[in-house]
Amino acid sequence: MNKMILRISVAAMLVGQLLTLGGTAQNNHVAAAAATKTPAMTDNFFKYGMEKTQGLPATIDADGLSYTLHKVMIYDVNSKDAQTIWKTYKFLPLNMYPKAKYLIWTKFTITNKTSRTIRRDMYDLSSKWVVSVDHVLNNGYGYFLSPGDPNYPYNSKEALGNFVLKPNQSISTYEAYYVEVKPRHFFVTVINQNNTKTLNLVDPDGVGK
Repeated sequence: MNKMILRISVAAMLVGQLLTLGGTAQNNHVAAAAATKTPAMTDNFFKYGMEKTQGLPATIDADGLSYTLHKVMIYDVNSKDAQTIWKTYKFLPLNMYPKAKYLIWTKFTITNKTSRTIRRDMYDLSSKWVVSVDHVLNNGYGYFLSPGDPNYPYNSKEALGNFVLKPNQSISTYEAYYVEVKPRHFFVTVINQNNTKTLNLVDPDGVGK
């Protein structure tokens, strides 16, 4: 009788060890799967047959105005994604831009490394950076869409309108543009103190070489 009880106890112990090992293996498998999850999408250029010259984020600096591009998404202006962005930030009605074909939605960080204030508002209307999806002669200029709320806050982290950057100050935010041609390139040109720098992110013609 004692031998039978001993055998049953040993068998139960072995089953318990097997279950423990199985659970550990499963947990390890789950942990490995979590560690190798798909990285976040930073662009959808592939949808338009466009190839990047480098990965994102990418940074350019023009005389102390630093611009880091984190993400670019291109949407047909009639798509659900574009319409949602358009309505959320109360851009002027789409029918006011009859030639608009695509909405460009960018996520970026700007940093003022100079000793002076850099701003975009009624006191300084000059462009600080320009987004383009093709050459100027091909009408590839990106037209900035400013949030339509007259009381829209400065330095918004949701969609940038007016801003004031003091020395050493940064903003991480988003911007929208519309373009009138199918994107073929993707350029960002930063302009500061008569100095310009261009990020040639998609450059099939080798303009930036």
